[in-house]
Amino acid sequence: MNFQDILEHLSSLPQEESQRLFPFVLNTDILQYIYENIDETSKTLETGAGLSTVIFALRGANHICVVPSKEEVDHVIEYCAQCKIPTQKINFYIERSENVIPALKFNGLDLVLIDGRHAFPTPFIDWYYTCDALKIGGKVIIDDTNVWTGRILKDFLLLEPEWKLIKDVPQRAAAFMKLKEGSHSKEFHLQPFVMLNSDIKTTHIDKKYIKIGRAIKLLCTGRFLTLARKIMHRLKLYYHFGIWK
Repeated sequence: MNFQDILEHLSSLPQEESQRLFPFVLNTDILQYIYENIDETSKTLETGAGLSTVIFALRGANHICVVPSKEEVDHVIEYCAQCKIPTQKINFYIERSENVIPALKFNGLDLVLIDGRHAFPTPFIDWYYTCDALKIGGKVIIDDTNVWTGRILKDFLLLEPEWKLIKDVPQRAAAFMKLKEGSHSKEFHLQPFVMLNSDIKTTHIDKKYIKIGRAIKLLCTGRFLTLARKIMHRLKLYYHFGIWK
């Protein structure tokens, strides 16, 4: 079977059956991205479980799946059995990720999918404890960037020179490549996103360069509408407070 076969098979099932098995399905473009960027030599990890886990199994990756719901695990195994997809290379941990990942011994990960519990601060914990284990050139995917926690993590990484945005599905998911080590171990004043969103005394030049950097980042990632909205919002504020008329 390939990726398209999985989609066709799932769409052929009665809607209530597909909903029972996978009530929350990752964006199709991101699922395909995962499929195309891993193979049987890949070391991968995800928080949460679902159709994405089936894709990891289909590609034969050495996969770690951390999810608190045994029912979700059972559904993945059930569906893989239907499609004759081996699951022997998946290590399931049925527990909340913040209780499992800090204690795991792993390194050299090729891809991490953060799609587990979205409540604060879990996505940040998932990233914090997997980013060191992700190898240089490895990829992290943040799902549900329409949720505040996912969006903040995405916006933080957009401004970090150690990470490069390589795929963006607006309001759904984002994939970053790790370029070098050290993003999470820096002091706060060396993290542009933290500085830009902090009410602390800093020089006008510091803030100016941070804002210029953010604007360049938006342009480079093709987010022209986002940049235009920010500029218009700033102009309205200037007009409202009498700074510019």
